[in-house]
Amino acid sequence: MKYVINNQFLFTIAALIIALVIGFFLTVPKYNDFSIAIKNQKNIEINLQAKKDRIVTVDEALEKFKNYQDELKKIDQALPDTEFLPSLDQFFKSIGASHNIVLAGTSGMSYVDRKKSSSEIKDLGPISQRSPREITVNLSPSGKYNDFKSFLLALENSARLVDVERLSFSISSVDKGDISATMTVNVHSY
Repeated sequence: MKYVINNQFLFTIAALIIALVIGFFLTVPKYNDFSIAIKNQKNIEINLQAKKDRIVTVDEALEKFKNYQDELKKIDQALPDTEFLPSLDQFFKSIGASHNIVLAGTSGMSYVDRKKSSSEIKDLGPISQRSPREITVNLSPSGKYNDFKSFLLALENSARLVDVERLSFSISSVDKGDISATMTVNVHSY
């Protein structure tokens, strides 16, 4: 039994092989492009999920910060964004107003810059290179005794480093219980 291979059969096999080779070389680059596109899509999805996670984390942190509004206000008072002397004047006036104390005036604001020696700076490190400031302010508050007492307590409990250097007061109206005072206050900051 001899197998006879005819030309038509060889032609069909050759055409099939050529078609497979051409198909292979035409589809493999497209398949590579497709697999790269799939990998890129997965990377984009991973990055998108990471960004969503960061947004959730930031939102959670924002919610936590909302619980600390009073403490953040104290920090804002202690470290004002604006120039120091006008914000200090506003600080005393706002505390006085919140405790029914009338400030007849803030005067004599004198600014002292405490320079440190180089040996002190070397011992304390780079943050200490900032010079501490001391501002002396003369205040003239007046109001009721209990209001005056709460005003002094508010100064003591404020975030700013306030030191009452001198205080003298007198009763301006015996019937109403009004007190007039003069105070010298030192405020320390960096």
